[in-house]
Amino acid sequence: RNPTNPELPLLLAQLELNKGNTDKARSFIRNSIALKEDYVDAYVMLAQLEIRENNIAEAIVSAEKLSLLMPNNPGVHFELGLLKYSNKDYTGAADAFTLALLFAPDYANAKYYLGLSLSQLGRVDEALSQFESLSVTNPDNADVQMIIKELRIKRDSLSDD
Repeated sequence: RNPTNPELPLLLAQLELNKGNTDKARSFIRNSIALKEDYVDAYVMLAQLEIRENNIAEAIVSAEKLSLLMPNNPGVHFELGLLKYSNKDYTGAADAFTLALLFAPDYANAKYYLGLSLSQLGRVDEALSQFESLSVTNPDNADVQMIIKELRIKRDSLSDD
């Protein structure tokens, strides 16, 4: 009765995913987006499908669109950051994690991955700052303490040059 409802092709996409037919599911998701370009649920499903299929670049495209549709959602920015980090786009990852922290300053996982991203970019002092901040709220976390120690050694070796 309502052929322009974007939820209908999305439901069909879910049925196709349940049957394991990702190509048909992707097609239905794209039909849903064609009906409503800002349909958040469709972009979420598309990103999940692309991750499942190990199409990280396509998952990033969907997550970027989602971050534009939901700009104040720290979880969306965090997921985008993880995708970019796994794709070795450390600058993009750092930007996404920074946005996540803008909307949720105590987001420990975002601080952790922002610190890792900054370290990959050679921004050791900024990375160290993130991990030192994390150690205040997670003083017993052995990984955080080990990373702080390694970053201090790296910083000191860089300053000796």
